[in-house]
Amino acid sequence: EYKNKEIVKSSTNYCGLANVKNIELKESNNPDIIFENNEYYLNLAPNSTYQLNPTLDPDDNTIPIQYKSNNENIATVSDTGLINTLVLGFTKIYIHAGTKTVTVNVSVIKPSLISILMGKKYPEEDNTDSIIVKDITYDMHVYYYEGDQEWTTSTVPNGGVFGVDADVGTSTTNATKMVVVKVNGDLTIGEGVTVSPFYNTYGGPKGFALIVTGTLTNNGTIDNSHGAKAVGENVYLWSNAEYTNEDDEYEFIPAVGGAGAARVGGRQTNTSGRTGSPSTQARGLGGGGSGGVGVAYASGYSGAGAAGTSYSGGSGGGGAGSTQVNVSAVLTGNAGSGNGGAGGNAASAGSTDSSSGGGAGNPGGKGTNSKNTLVSAGSGGNGTGGLLIIYSDKIINQSSGEIVADGKVGGVPYCAANTSRCMGGGSSGGGSINIFYTSEYINNNLSTNNGISAAGGAASEAKQINGGAGGPGSITIGSINTGTFVQD
Repeated sequence: EYKNKEIVKSSTNYCGLANVKNIELKESNNPDIIFENNEYYLNLAPNSTYQLNPTLDPDDNTIPIQYKSNNENIATVSDTGLINTLVLGFTKIYIHAGTKTVTVNVSVIKPSLISILMGKKYPEEDNTDSIIVKDITYDMHVYYYEGDQEWTTSTVPNGGVFGVDADVGTSTTNATKMVVVKVNGDLTIGEGVTVSPFYNTYGGPKGFALIVTGTLTNNGTIDNSHGAKAVGENVYLWSNAEYTNEDDEYEFIPAVGGAGAARVGGRQTNTSGRTGSPSTQARGLGGGGSGGVGVAYASGYSGAGAAGTSYSGGSGGGGAGSTQVNVSAVLTGNAGSGNGGAGGNAASAGSTDSSSGGGAGNPGGKGTNSKNTLVSAGSGGNGTGGLLIIYSDKIINQSSGEIVADGKVGGVPYCAANTSRCMGGGSSGGGSINIFYTSEYINNNLSTNNGISAAGGAASEAKQINGGAGGPGSITIGSINTGTFVQD
């Protein structure tokens, strides 16, 4: 992609910015050249390299053009006019014409390699705008904090919960936005503090990103265990290559995650639910587990788990069971809803010693009593593993620090001690944790998983027949110091 734009200064007595208005735009409809505060500037595309080539009057052997950026500590312009924006920190390059007529040809040497991380790494204010990556529009709700931050239980903004109702799903609508928290400076999260996106029983936003330009020190919990009720799509986090439109040159979350577990059952069978699958692609989210089934005299099947998406682990299926004699109809629990929706409702029939649990999801499916009536008892957990993105120059996860995107456990119905048919619901799939750093990553948490977990919900342990566990999600940690992601 190449662009040739011209700025011409015709005045011969130009000094400083006094006569800047005499600069003439040869292409007045050029959106990349902007006049503001008595200066013209080029609006730079993120992560691109520009070549500025001044062309002078034949009589002049000097280069009467000056460059400066709006962040001179990061922007670098060489004597030849090469601007390298591989390390983003500015969005403008100002052009000051000299005393002669100057034509500036602006060529994009490297095309814009926009990604979620680069697109929101440098916002400088709260906003609710969008970015477009590979023709996919990602709507965002950005919270911006300037300067070093120390968040304790009494000082953390919004009680540590970021986002609003409009960002997440409802009973009839899907989630609409990704929530981004940006700190321009260092961030210390205190012990006992949880930082998470807003959520309701229908899930959270389309991912949660925490972006810190300095050092992130985590003594508390960074949590997105509430995936979004939303249609999956590839989420492009980081671009590794100079010239490409290929997915394999991006670090991205696949639109479809791990497969949901198949239902179980048959005639006169007692079978625990199956575990959801992990994603076959890197950075994917786990599939939902299926419910358990127990039928003494008839046929029955549990509900299947749903596949994970880029925004949610898969929802779990409902359990099913019956002790009733001569049941002609096949008893079937409901499958978990796709796209991070509700867990499957349970099904049961028979005497008072039969009940089943619902699958975990957004919200969890209902349990049932022996009369096949939906009840709150035995409902699956509300939630699925979500998408969590963390970037900082330096990251220190302290001994008390936790980073979590876990699935939830399927429903466990109340069952008396002598119950013969008590079936658990399927659990929801784990999420996707994606940690990027530039200079250093240190984890001082010495627990089994180092304090970082994207596990599927554990198998629901009913007294007789368990529901299936949610499929594991993914944890990916690595450096982008060279411009290409290098996994730890």
